[in-house]
Amino acid sequence: MKLFFLLTLAVTVAALSGYTQVSISADGSSPAGSAMLDIQSVSRGFLPPRMSTAQRNAIPAPAEGLVIYNTDLGCIEFYGGESAGWHCPCISPSSADCETLRVNGEYVEGQTLGTTNTVTLEVEACTPGGYSLATSAVNGYRFSARGTFATAGTHTVTLIGSGTPVSAGSDFFLLSGMGISCPFTVDVQSAPTPEYFRSGMFLHHSTGGCIWGPNGSATSVPIEMNAYNTAHGYSGDAVVTMDETWWSPSDNEWVTQHAFFENPDPNTGIGYWLPWNRIMVIKTCFPASAMTGWGQPSDTTSPWMKTVYNYKWHWRHIVAAMASHPDNFFAIWTNAPLEQYSTNPSEALLSKKFCTWAKDTLAAGLDPVFGAFPPNVYVFDFFSKLTGPDGIMLPGYAAGHYDSHPNAAATQLVAPQFVQEIFDAAIAYEAVAPIMRKRKIE
Repeated sequence: MKLFFLLTLAVTVAALSGYTQVSISADGSSPAGSAMLDIQSVSRGFLPPRMSTAQRNAIPAPAEGLVIYNTDLGCIEFYGGESAGWHCPCISPSSADCETLRVNGEYVEGQTLGTTNTVTLEVEACTPGGYSLATSAVNGYRFSARGTFATAGTHTVTLIGSGTPVSAGSDFFLLSGMGISCPFTVDVQSAPTPEYFRSGMFLHHSTGGCIWGPNGSATSVPIEMNAYNTAHGYSGDAVVTMDETWWSPSDNEWVTQHAFFENPDPNTGIGYWLPWNRIMVIKTCFPASAMTGWGQPSDTTSPWMKTVYNYKWHWRHIVAAMASHPDNFFAIWTNAPLEQYSTNPSEALLSKKFCTWAKDTLAAGLDPVFGAFPPNVYVFDFFSKLTGPDGIMLPGYAAGHYDSHPNAAATQLVAPQFVQEIFDAAIAYEAVAPIMRKRKIE
């Protein structure tokens, strides 16, 4: 009889060796049409490899779907892939105290749930085995967890949130599975109102007025702002806008700006302007480029001296004052250059050196005295836009001999860059402003 069975099995396997499906049976039955391997028996079962958890963990590069019997857990396990790991489909008889359920994280309409958006629950596992708990999707998001209890006893199960809340309000969920049923609610906050840095004031004298335009050119800062809004599809509160005014001090020099920004008086200092203008743009007039030397520390006792040392000293103080106002965004221009008949090579080179330091060292956070540059300040390098390698204003941009006011060509060149650079930087600051404000409070 035994010989007959073996012969039958051999014939069956041999007969099927040319097919893609295999049947193992005592009577030579054909495999089911949907099966690659069909093992048929009414008296024997399928026995997968048996091993401990340690032995299972030692399997090199397990294939997804690999099946073993875990002798430590007393359960068949399958490998769900690198992210899911080993899973025991045997559901452990369990119970839970719904009072232990906790909703974690913040929930905001329109914001996709992250790693902090979880629900935790203490579950009493009666035996080792798998678990699976989940909620249905409500308002665009849900919670779920699955895994294996290695031991009986109390375990904390963490359900991971997924999805994106569609609207604000209080959402009702029912967590269920394994005979457990726990109701809970999640409060979804309204999306925060966007904090815009898109309107402000430009404080200037005549040079700034020339760039504001149109100054005989085909453009102006207002024209360029309209083009910027159209290009970005901005409307309503999101549009960029700026006003300009002739700034009252008679001498618009860096020493004047230094005193202005450190003046605590809300009528005569920068504090007068800040509550009404999210963006503040400042500059000096072209006489600031008539510099006298490199300077030294003692120059600060004569703050009107136009030395590189004094200018760096003024700028460090001005930018520090700007940094102390994270509710506002500031743009500071480098020097307005002088045309060839109003300066000399020494003055022009000194002005160029200072402006290069302002943009490439200070604004880059590389100044060893100042350190990191504040995100609410932008350096608009006006000087380099109108000068050649020698630091002298190019003839094509000057109003005339002995007149360093920018002409129509300068307006045509700079006005678009003024709008593009300053509003790009101010809008980028919108994402940083809440962090900077929090740091100031702390």
